[in-house]
Amino acid sequence: MGSEHSRNSNIELLKIIAIVGIVVSHVVQTLLIPEEGGYAAWRVDYSIATLDIGFWVLVFLRTLGAFGNSIFVVASSWFLAADDSVKIKKIARILIDVFIISIALLLLCIFIGIRLDAKTLIKCIFPTTYCNNWFVTCYLMLYAIHACLNRMYDSIGKRNHAFLCFGLIAFYMFIPMVKHGAFFSTEFIVMVSMYTVVAYLRRYASSLINNRAFNTKLVLFGFCATCFLIMLLEIAGVHFGFLANRMLQFDFNGNPFLFIASVGLFNLARLNPFSCSAINALSSTSLYVYLIHENLLVRQFIRPAIWIYIYDSFGYTFLFFWIAVLSIFIFTISVMLSFLYLNTFGNKIDRVSQAATECLSRLFTGICK
Repeated sequence: MGSEHSRNSNIELLKIIAIVGIVVSHVVQTLLIPEEGGYAAWRVDYSIATLDIGFWVLVFLRTLGAFGNSIFVVASSWFLAADDSVKIKKIARILIDVFIISIALLLLCIFIGIRLDAKTLIKCIFPTTYCNNWFVTCYLMLYAIHACLNRMYDSIGKRNHAFLCFGLIAFYMFIPMVKHGAFFSTEFIVMVSMYTVVAYLRRYASSLINNRAFNTKLVLFGFCATCFLIMLLEIAGVHFGFLANRMLQFDFNGNPFLFIASVGLFNLARLNPFSCSAINALSSTSLYVYLIHENLLVRQFIRPAIWIYIYDSFGYTFLFFWIAVLSIFIFTISVMLSFLYLNTFGNKIDRVSQAATECLSRLFTGICK
């Protein structure tokens, strides 16, 4: 989620907004996750159609996660599309960060008495392999192949690149609005599809993406279309039974309207640069905030436990107040732990990453002789 480009604080601010949206989405998402053992009175099932606007807002808040993911993919794709280098040290650093944070939180959960089965333990020990944080795994896969993709885009030319974009958009953005998982869709394929479109825009559509008015229209269209579809589906679900339990139909990574809004927002941020060290520093924690607050054990045990406490102690009369409080609390704690982690282990992990890179380089050189 981080980048090595010369920092435009407006883009970094957009990343902060994106990670906050992701945190809010996960807080709301937890309301649909029953605790193991069957106690689920605390749940709020907003996946069922209703005319209650409060439930519509919950669906929209849930959708902020997919929106935040789109922003990160668009931002990363923009810079990767102009960079044909693959830095093994960067991959090693992220893998080590993911592993250390997963093990640290595993030990914490064991210390506070959370009982874990063998399957969960193995997942925590191999977090990247088991895609405990799917975005990180997919990003690393994309980063590893992005130079090859760039060469392919250059070789096929503008016309074929455009055809490729249209095909990927149709198969993996629009069709999933009707049927999730169609055409063997995966999160990685969706991420590559977004990357392909951003690479085309950067190569061949500079006049459009550098037009502030055009990007403003993209943002407004994307947001308005998303809100309209949520409302339309809620109303339709009340009247048509086959739609009654499909209120999260548009909450998926690759939602074309969220992608459109993300492209517009990113370009507006890119075209209005400024510099602020505080914003840059906070943005640098985005990867770690994601790894901490969306850790497998945090999402399976700790967040549900907090919601159960809120439900038992205060009820849900002021549900949106508690969503705001819990989101701010989780985000703040995650940022504090991120800075603590970086200040304590950052330099050490850099040295380990460098050593791992040199070792792999020697191994690769030996194999290729």
